[in-house]
Amino acid sequence: MLRSNVRRAATLVAALLCGAAPASAAGPPPLPKERLAAAAAYSAEHDGLALIVWQRGRTRLERYANGGAKHVEQRVFSVTKSFWGLAALRMQQDGLLRLDEKVSDTLVEWKDDPLRREILVGDLLGMQSGLDPAYALLDAESTRDRGATVLGVGALAPRATEFRYGPANMDALGLLMTRKLAAHGSKLTPFGYLTRHVLRPLGIRPPFWKNDLSGTPYMASGARLTARDLLRFGRMLNRRGRWHLRRVARPEAFDAMWRGSAVNPAYGLTCWLNRPAARDDAEEVDVEAILNAGGTYPGWERACFSRAAPPDTVVLVGSYNQRVYVVPSLDLVVVRQGKGTSFRDAEFLALLFTERRAAAAAARPGTSRCARRDGARPRPSSRDSRGAG
Repeated sequence: MLRSNVRRAATLVAALLCGAAPASAAGPPPLPKERLAAAAAYSAEHDGLALIVWQRGRTRLERYANGGAKHVEQRVFSVTKSFWGLAALRMQQDGLLRLDEKVSDTLVEWKDDPLRREILVGDLLGMQSGLDPAYALLDAESTRDRGATVLGVGALAPRATEFRYGPANMDALGLLMTRKLAAHGSKLTPFGYLTRHVLRPLGIRPPFWKNDLSGTPYMASGARLTARDLLRFGRMLNRRGRWHLRRVARPEAFDAMWRGSAVNPAYGLTCWLNRPAARDDAEEVDVEAILNAGGTYPGWERACFSRAAPPDTVVLVGSYNQRVYVVPSLDLVVVRQGKGTSFRDAEFLALLFTERRAAAAAARPGTSRCARRDGARPRPSSRDSRGAG
């Protein structure tokens, strides 16, 4: 009896150390193996490099194809944004900034501009600042200092009235973080802060990061990471900031991160949301196609990645179909890296969640075929943050 109790206690401790739920705990059923195999085949057929499925404390599937490998770092493009989003939320936790403060209190060069002086820090993270995305200006190889350059980027609309996705928001955030850290007497750069408070606690080796000529990191799209690195980040998000026995961020940070805005309910703070899937009139959209076409879409309140996937699915999106899907209700993280443009979220997720799609269709009479908006899907620019970035 004593030996049995000791074994049970050891199992519980091991599960907690791994950031996993104990095997005996009640929880969502695992995804069927045949669903995982079908999703893996689809990913590989559509230029997938890596696919990892983690659920309830263990890796259910890990496959590489088309030249991908477990130790090979790949460009993750705009998935980069979510790392900076979490770093900004951690800075708020540390008292270094507030999401509801005006950016112009720190970027004082904007004080005299009637639109830019009203922008809040949270507007930058939610892509609702009204700033011109400024792809061509900021992504030009000749741009020496993105931080200094973004000070001259104008606003095209008042804050919180339009969703405008692009690098200007992130470069403004980077400059704000630089000044905030200096004002509080820290010798850390934003990248140093990210490394100390996000990457290192997760066991992610500081990755290669594309910098401009002044050494300023590309905030919107500069990181190269392995699929396993992305899995660590996704698992921490899934547990609302917990990694093993430590916290990278407080749970309430994710209430903000995963809350959509009035101008785009499908976008939180540097991450995409599947919440509109709960609506009867939800439309499955190809987010990369929309962003590559300029980012304008009239029905963001109905836009979802998949009606088959749970509405609490959070999606980190990067060009060429880099994805991290986090589904807290299923204790599930899926990492996908790719190099092509034929992959579709709705098709991939339908393979993982076939049973849910059938149930959703049955619950919505007359909607057995989900509304779907693909649009033209031009190949993303070779520049770093064009489109999904």
